[in-house]
Amino acid sequence: MDELYRDQILDHYKRPHNFGRLSEFDLEFEDSNPFCGDEQHVWIRLDEDDRVAEVRFEGKGCAISTAATSL
Repeated sequence: MDELYRDQILDHYKRPHNFGRLSEFDLEFEDSNPFCGDEQHVWIRLDEDDRVAEVRFEGKGCAISTAATSL
C-alpha cells in the first residue's frame, strides 16, 4: 500500500495535473510556507451555477506540496 501512495505522489510531482495559470478566473489563492519555502498559487474559474469549472495552479515546493496541489 505504501508503494501505491509513493508512486502516486511521485507521478503528480513529476507531471503535475492542471499546472499553469488561468487567463480568466473568478477566485485565486496564494500561500507560502516560510519554514520550508513551498509556494503555491491557485486559480479557479466558476461556471454559470457558481460550481467549479476549472482549477489551475503554479508554484514550487517539495513533492508532497506539489502532489497535494495537483491532486
